[in-house]
Amino acid sequence: MKNLGIKTISIILTAVTLFCSCAPVDDVADYHDELRQSDGVWYAPVVEGDESYPDLAGDGEYSLTETPDTPSKTSQESALQTAASGGASYPSAASGGAGVSNKQNGTAAKPSSASTAASKTTAQTTTTTTTATTAATTAYTPTYFSSNTKAVWISQWNLQSVFSKNKTKSSFETAVKAMFKKAKDYGFNTVIVQLRPYGDAFYPSNYYPWSYFVTGTVDKAPSFDPTEVMVSAAHAYGLSFHGWLNPLRLGTTDKMNATSSKWQTKKWYTNNKGDYVVQVGNYWYLNPAYAQTRQLIINGAVEIMQKYKVDALHIDDYFYPTTSASFDAAAYKSLGGGKTLKAWRTDNINRLVKGIYAAIKAKNSKIKFGISPAGNIDNCIYDLYADVTTWGKSSGYMDYCMPQIYYGYYHSSLDYLKCLNRWKTTVTNSSIQLIPGLAAYKIGYATDGGSNEWSTDNTILQRQVQDAKSVLGARYGGFAIFDYDSIFSTAALNSAQRSNLAKVIK
Repeated sequence: MKNLGIKTISIILTAVTLFCSCAPVDDVADYHDELRQSDGVWYAPVVEGDESYPDLAGDGEYSLTETPDTPSKTSQESALQTAASGGASYPSAASGGAGVSNKQNGTAAKPSSASTAASKTTAQTTTTTTTATTAATTAYTPTYFSSNTKAVWISQWNLQSVFSKNKTKSSFETAVKAMFKKAKDYGFNTVIVQLRPYGDAFYPSNYYPWSYFVTGTVDKAPSFDPTEVMVSAAHAYGLSFHGWLNPLRLGTTDKMNATSSKWQTKKWYTNNKGDYVVQVGNYWYLNPAYAQTRQLIINGAVEIMQKYKVDALHIDDYFYPTTSASFDAAAYKSLGGGKTLKAWRTDNINRLVKGIYAAIKAKNSKIKFGISPAGNIDNCIYDLYADVTTWGKSSGYMDYCMPQIYYGYYHSSLDYLKCLNRWKTTVTNSSIQLIPGLAAYKIGYATDGGSNEWSTDNTILQRQVQDAKSVLGARYGGFAIFDYDSIFSTAALNSAQRSNLAKVIK
């Protein structure tokens, strides 16, 4: 103790004082409901039971209730060190189960009125601690290949067997390293890894339940943090790690029913079904008309970059799942403001995309944000309400565009070169990298768009990369392959395509 400085002793005494002034939480779901972190400061709802989220996007949207409240601030010196520091201390129950340990065995301390008052007298100490806690992610300089991205998507389906066969951290790490080594040895420099496929998470989250892909059970935590393992493994091989999120899609009815009521998506499913969450086909979707649903998505995105040294965040093409007016009739009636349904829905998606971008940049301006829209631009604009024209010419929406140009050269309605050229004239902002996404999953298709080329031609992917370089010129930012299992399949035609692509990948 004799070597401790005055500041260190002050921090220790402050932490002890705050801990003693707090009561333990028996149900960590209460902790999940009452605490949110933004800029190193814990926010608690003003009204008991209300759920106020921090305004991470900076647009004045705080609350998940209809009438936003200004959240009261309590000191960050509450019981838990947040996972934003990159460590493994987080509330296990709030993460969906007791399988993930923390220093307090899954319990947290809820700030009392005394701790709120105490925070006013310990502002300097709190600031010091906050800086230390968030320094790792705030100062992180990402690995990003701005002009020559060679990426492969790794979907939840590619990871399903990895999760099911590897229940311990060591075995999972071994399996993931083998995947990433294969990608690196082949010539890829970037992995785009699914982290949130169905309103669930492959990591301990304050906003989303554990994915059933991880343990086989909805809302059940594993004994380790798989995302931490994957990010570390990617960086060990010099790979850029892009965290892939599906923004609006939730689970099927059985998965929603199995989700704990502590999660906000389940509360909307229970209390606002058909409005805040809407069923289309087999799946439920968040309705982006509401500031509260958009803010949940934004907060969930920022949470990932606070927890992990991801090099980019990435969303795919699942925006509005239908053009039917019944999807959001109530919201349109109350919030439409005289706009056409198309203009209003487009504005909702623009708000969401811009909000994610702004929130990411507010935390770390070096982290990239990319979007992978559907390859057919007309479908983007008229069916998904994804305003790719605005995103492609403006600042503040995305750092890279990775359109899914999943067409062969002889597709009857939209061939590869026609689609590629149209994207070139759509993404005109020179600061936005244009990275075509290519369809390895179609290798072996008997017919696609009236053509049998995917089952007879083993040079398609190779030629598509070459043509992308030629057509895009200085705008060429690389390419991405969907998906890992397809490109590394041992089937004869896949192997031939892979061998030919290798000629232009290195």
